[in-house]
This record gives sequence, C-alpha cells and structure tokens, in this order.
Amino acid sequence: MIPLKLTLRNFLCYRENVPTLDFTGLHVACLCGPNGHGKSALLDSITWVLWGKARAKIQDEMISYGADECRVELDFSSRGQAYRVIRSHARGGRRRRGGASDLQLMVLEDGTPRTITGDMIRETQARIDQTIGMDYDTFINSAFLVQGRADEFTNKTPAERKAVLSKILGLGVYDRLLVRARERSSGAENSARTAEGNVDRLRRELEQLVAPEAELAEVESSLVTLNKDLAEQQVRTSGLRDQVGELRRQQAGQEETARRLADLAKEMEQAESAHKTAQQQVAAFEKLVGQATSIRQGAAQLATARAAFARLEEAGRNFDELAGQRAAASGAIDVKRTLLESQVQQLTADIETRLSPKAQGLEQLEASQRQLQDEGPGIDEQERALAAERERLNGLAVQTGQLQSSLERSGTEGKELAAKKALLDGANGQEAVCPLCQTPLSEDGCQRLAETFEADIEAKREEYRNTSIQVKALQVETSELESRLPQQEQALSQAQTKRQVRLQQLVQQMQESQQAQLDLAEAAPRLESMRATLADGSFAAEESVQLKKLDAQIQELEYDPDTRQRIFQETVGLEEFAQQEQLLEQAEAGLPGAKETAEQNAAMAQRRKEELELLQSQAVDAKQALVGLAA
Repeated sequence: MIPLKLTLRNFLCYRENVPTLDFTGLHVACLCGPNGHGKSALLDSITWVLWGKARAKIQDEMISYGADECRVELDFSSRGQAYRVIRSHARGGRRRRGGASDLQLMVLEDGTPRTITGDMIRETQARIDQTIGMDYDTFINSAFLVQGRADEFTNKTPAERKAVLSKILGLGVYDRLLVRARERSSGAENSARTAEGNVDRLRRELEQLVAPEAELAEVESSLVTLNKDLAEQQVRTSGLRDQVGELRRQQAGQEETARRLADLAKEMEQAESAHKTAQQQVAAFEKLVGQATSIRQGAAQLATARAAFARLEEAGRNFDELAGQRAAASGAIDVKRTLLESQVQQLTADIETRLSPKAQGLEQLEASQRQLQDEGPGIDEQERALAAERERLNGLAVQTGQLQSSLERSGTEGKELAAKKALLDGANGQEAVCPLCQTPLSEDGCQRLAETFEADIEAKREEYRNTSIQVKALQVETSELESRLPQQEQALSQAQTKRQVRLQQLVQQMQESQQAQLDLAEAAPRLESMRATLADGSFAAEESVQLKKLDAQIQELEYDPDTRQRIFQETVGLEEFAQQEQLLEQAEAGLPGAKETAEQNAAMAQRRKEELELLQSQAVDAKQALVGLAA
C-alpha cells in the first residue's frame, strides 16, 4: 500500500481548510517538528481511514474540539491499482449516543472514482483489508510503528511473529495453492477411477458377447481411447502430486525463511537497542568527563560545607542541651515566682477582705452586745406580764367552772322545787301531804307551802339568770385571753430566740474579730517579707545562679541557628556533587570499554541488517517463483 493523497477535516488537532497532502513522486518522506505539532496525528489519520483504529480508543475523541464531525480521505495504490477510501464520524448526541460513522471505498480508473462500497461498514472494511493485504495489527507490527509501541513485534510470541510475517510476505498464497493442487489432484484421481471403472465395465460386457465382432471393434476402440485418457490422467495426477510436493517443500522453506526473518529482526533490534544504549552511556560518560573540573570543585566545596555543618551540628547539640537545662531552670524559677505571687495575692486578699474588716468591727460588735443586754429587763417584764395573764386565764377557768357548777345546781334545785309544786298542785282536794316530811297538810298549809315553793322557784330562776350572765362574761374574757396570749407568747418567744441567737452570733463574731486582730498582726509582717523576697528574687537563689552559669556557657558557644540553616542549605545544594563525583570516577574508568562496546554493537546491528535484507530479497524471489509454479 502506497499513499498518494491525504485530506483531513476536523481530525484531532487539524481543523477546517487543511491543505491536501500530495505524496505523488515521493519515495522517502520525513515528518519533523516539535512535540504536539501533529506529526503523530497525520499517521493516526492514515490508520483510522483504512481500519478505523488509532491511538485514541473512542471514535468521538478523533473529532477536533468544538467540531461535530471529522472526515479523512486517502488515495492509495495497491498492486498497481489506485483506490480512494473515505471515512467520517459524527459526534453522538441525545438520540445517537455512540455517534454515526460512514466508510466508502472506490476504485480510481483514470482519476474517475467508481464505488465498490459494501452494504455495511464491516463488508467494506473486509474489502479494504483484502485490497491492502493486511489488517491493522499486521500494519502496526511491520510497516508502521505506533508511538510508544516500537517493540510491538519483538514482544510477540514466535507463533504471533510468524503469523505477522506470513501476512507481510504473502505466505498465505502457499496455503491457497496447496488447496487448489489438492482439489485438482483429487479431481484427476476421481477421473482416473471413473475411467478404470468404464474399462472394467466394457471388459465384462465384451466377455458376455458371443459374436461381438462389430461391437468388439467399437469397444476396443473405446477401450483404447479410455486407456489413453487413463494414462493421461495418471500422468497428470503424478505431475500434480509432484507439484504438491514441490509446493510443500517451497512452503516449508518459506516458513523457515519467515522464522529466520523474525529471528533476524529481533536480533537486529536487540543489537540496535544495545548500540543505542552503549552510545547513550558513552555520551553520558563523555559529558561527565567534560564536567570533571566543575564536579571536583563542587565536591571540594561539599566537603568544606559538610565539615562546617558537622561543627555547627556539634555546637547545636550542645546548645540544645544547655538550652534545655536553661529552660528547666527558668521554668523552676517561674514556678516558684508564680507560687510566691499566688501566695502574696492570697494573703493580700485575705487581709483586705477578711482580717482587716473583722479586726476593725470589734467595737461595733461590743456596742451591739451591750444594746442587746440592755433589752433584757424589758423582755423579762413582758414575761412576767404574760405569766400574770396566764394565771388570770387559769383563774377565769376555775371561776367559770364554779359558776357552771352553781348554775347546774340551781337548775337541778329549781326542777326539784317545780316537781314538788306539781305534786302539791296535783292533790285536787285530796288530803295533801308534805313532800318533805309526809305530814298531812291543811288547805292553808298547802297554800303556804305552794307559795313557799313558788318563791323558792323564782329565787332559783333569778339566781340562774345572774349566774348565766356571769358565766358568759367569764367565757368572753377567757376567749379573748386564749386568743391573745398564744400570739403574745409566740412573739415573746421569737424575740427571746432572736436575741439569744444574735447574742451568740455577736460572741462568735467578737471572737473572730479578736482572732483576726491577732492574725493581722502576724500576717502583715509576713506579707511584707514575701513582697521583699519577690522583689529581690531570693525565692529561687540556687536556680538563679544556675541560670546565669548556663547563659554564660551558651554565650561561649557562639551558636547561631540561622548560620546553621544557611550552611545546611548550602550542603543540600552541593549534595549532588557527591554522586556526580562517583559517576565521574565510573565514567573515567568505563569510557574506553563503553566505546568499544558501542562499536561492537554497531557492527553486529549492521551485519544483522545486511542478513535481513538478503533474506528478504530471497523471500521475494521465492514468492515470485512460487507464483509462476502455481500458474
């Protein structure tokens, strides 16, 4: 397959109005330019238009950014005939998720295209593969090396490499010729067997004839003809068998040639790869040797920086140790200072908020105590008055009880008198009897006795009324006292309790105030002493001495973290010279051997290339001879 013209539209990085590439008259074409400028895209367009495959896995990725459809048209020649293939693909949309593709194949006859496109893309693709003589996998393993997959052929198994070379060299023709030869040989053998069967049949018919003179002559003539045909068929069959044998030998030779070609191709690639590796090593060695002066200067600077950094590291370790001790001493001082300050604050607060107020309130407490003591006689007088009232209440209860007894007695006596009078009144002219002595009474005696009873009854009634009035008066007074006395007693009890509690509180507060005066007399000097200790720093004398000593030792170190960091950065920046110095020594020692190895590999690659070209030429000659033999 030889490309003639290539036209692209919206394919990968190529957009609209891309000029047609005309390869007519070109034997060797070189695509060159910076990375990303579309060299591989041109080669991808050729594989995509012919087989629908390229480096991208998805068809939509072939379309330029922002476009909806891409199209590639390629004119090429194969076996002396010009063809044109056109492949296009439209981006998928809502209704067409996978996109739409189209493939057309045409024969160019005097520049005029005649379509030979199949009914389906698969059918058209098969015609393209048949026209070119290889599929995509064969193409990228032989005539075209995909970027990043140069070892595609050498990485295949021997059987796969044989299949690829068979397609490239057209070894499939041997299989087709072998099939045709077998078919022709089988046909000749069938014809020979048919002829032999006819001869046998005629002989049997001849033997059955009594006087076959006329027919015998005809049969003999037919027999001669059949024998002649049989002989010719046998000769042809023998020739075809010889031809099949020769084809098999030729096929075996071609297969051996294909295997040898694959081996030589792999050996040549290995030699070229080894040569390239050796050249790269030589170039790397020479580059290092050329930089020997700067590398050794850098290594010397690195050694100086390392020594300086080592000294600073030692000083840094001592600094860190002393700084740790200083931090511990300073921390101990801070702890003691904080503790003492806390004690000063607590003692000051105790003096100001507790001791001083309590100590100053003693006189007021004593005055309050005297005032409460002065209130004592008044309360005692109230107690005596309430006691008298309580006695009065008790007397009223006794008096009321006596009057109620008298009232009951008067009522009883009045009832008895009324009963006697009723007995006297019930005599009704009968002989009256004295209710007391049972002495018979005259009418006058009865009258006098009745008047006596009536007078006594009236006296009892008057007595009862007077006594009732007295009882009610006593009950009113008793009720008033019973209602008032508990309230007065409760008020007095509360006043006594309150006074007693207040007296106890005053006693306790006076004791606390007296104790506060004593505590204040002791706390004030102690507070002044603590403040003085805090001011002169004597609370941590040992730690202060240690801190001054550590500060002096740190000052003697003259260690600067910034200088250490700067030297460290310089050392890091020069570290590469350590490895470069080792590589330089290896380069100086290995450069002669690397050059010799590169020359040997180059010679080996050239020998394998010459052997490969010779073997390929022999394979082409053998293929042409085989085609002539098959004809």
